[in-house]
Amino acid sequence: MKKGFITLLLFFASQSYGYQSNCDSTFAFVDLLVWKLREGSADNWAQEISPDGAYKTADILQVPFHLNAGLRVGVGRNNNYNHWDTVFTYTWFQTKGSSQAYVATGGIYSPFVGNFYINNTNGSNFGPNYHNAGVQWKLYYNIFDLELGKKFNIDQYLQLRPFIGLKGGFINQRIDTQWQNPTIATTFIAATENLKNDFAGIGPSVGINTTWPLYDRSKSSFKIVGNFSGALLWGHWSFSDLYENNTPASVAVNVESINGAASMVRALLGIEWSGLLLKKPMSIRLGYEAQVWFNQVQYYSFNMGRLNNLMSLQGGVLGLCFYF
Repeated sequence: MKKGFITLLLFFASQSYGYQSNCDSTFAFVDLLVWKLREGSADNWAQEISPDGAYKTADILQVPFHLNAGLRVGVGRNNNYNHWDTVFTYTWFQTKGSSQAYVATGGIYSPFVGNFYINNTNGSNFGPNYHNAGVQWKLYYNIFDLELGKKFNIDQYLQLRPFIGLKGGFINQRIDTQWQNPTIATTFIAATENLKNDFAGIGPSVGINTTWPLYDRSKSSFKIVGNFSGALLWGHWSFSDLYENNTPASVAVNVESINGAASMVRALLGIEWSGLLLKKPMSIRLGYEAQVWFNQVQYYSFNMGRLNNLMSLQGGVLGLCFYF
């Protein structure tokens, strides 16, 4: 029973790389990802505003993200007789950005909704501002892909693999902020405001993988690969926003969930070697990949309203594929 289940899983798996061999084969692969996150909404986690005077400045603060490692694993099946293949992929990636701010004069203003209502129940001002502030922005990315593809040899210089598939998974984000030392004496000295922007979705994907052979012999080959795809997912976004200070006082901001479409595109360009290593067929790939997820960040901001911002992931991919 167990053996039959594994065989069935391998047969119905799919992956957007489309590793290939010259005979019917089952394969497994692992990709090391070194990606960097870019968030459009992370450009305004706070504002530094100078004191009133003849000359006044306002600096918009952003959250920097650095390269982090992730992992993609999968299994698949090539059918050399009719050139169909199927592959299943799971991609895991996590990253965190952080920023700190301090002003001796002027103030650091929060763009989040909960802070607005503290000591400001009648809405006559903008809520407290601070001398010190900090933020940690975390991303949790878990995506599954199932694809069905077919190879076409256009000529000796070009091979195409169009595919259709199914993409789904979860993209969860946490925004944890800290605020200390209000600029105007009040009932507290420290506060936090923590938000979440969680997404779950599933939907169809379509794309094409291209291969340009550079060197092709019976025992080894080098190729340039270029892969392009897109997906349209039915998505569900859920949110939370909680402000707390040491008065103690708290404000819970209730933001309704959103159901709607979520679109994305991805591209990869790289070079691949295929051949024998220790008498076992395998492939090694090195490439650059970029993904853009549109309208991914949609929490509610005090000074920007309902957000509708994209996020992007980009960086290097080192892949190893083993054939059985």
